[in-house]
Amino acid sequence: TYILSLDFYSFNGDDLLVYAGTFPAIQQMVLIDTFASSVETNNFSQHFTIYSPPADGVYYFALRSLHADIYVDNIAIEKYTCTPPDSIHVAVNELNNVVLAWTPTTSPGATFEYAVASFQTYPPEDVQLTSEDTVQLTGLSPSTPYYFYLRAGCGGNSYSPWQVFSFDT
Repeated sequence: TYILSLDFYSFNGDDLLVYAGTFPAIQQMVLIDTFASSVETNNFSQHFTIYSPPADGVYYFALRSLHADIYVDNIAIEKYTCTPPDSIHVAVNELNNVVLAWTPTTSPGATFEYAVASFQTYPPEDVQLTSEDTVQLTGLSPSTPYYFYLRAGCGGNSYSPWQVFSFDT
């Protein structure tokens, strides 16, 4: 099983189609995922898909959009070993105090990187580190939407894709 990850942005809102197959011609490949553009953020966003080839062999990947006004960067295809945290949710939401929790999907003792922003941004800024499966956020403005970015650290330089969770105070 492999993970294909990339950063993608489209000026005109086109989706990016991802294909895979055993021959390097898109007509003989199978559509495996569609990445939606995030036009409202006017910025790159990270996308990923998990692919399990049906048999051993050499596989090719293709990216396709209906228009040429797209940007793709940081393309990586790697063995899938570092799974992202799951089930991010608000555990406590009080005035200026929010506790977010998640389910770790990596081995015990894993670390997590997280960031909070009042606007969508990628990559996230002011990244913090924790080994817990909850984080308490204080000093937030009331009645404000926030974006919480979270990824697992799996040792060395191995990280899961960023997960984005939005919440309001």
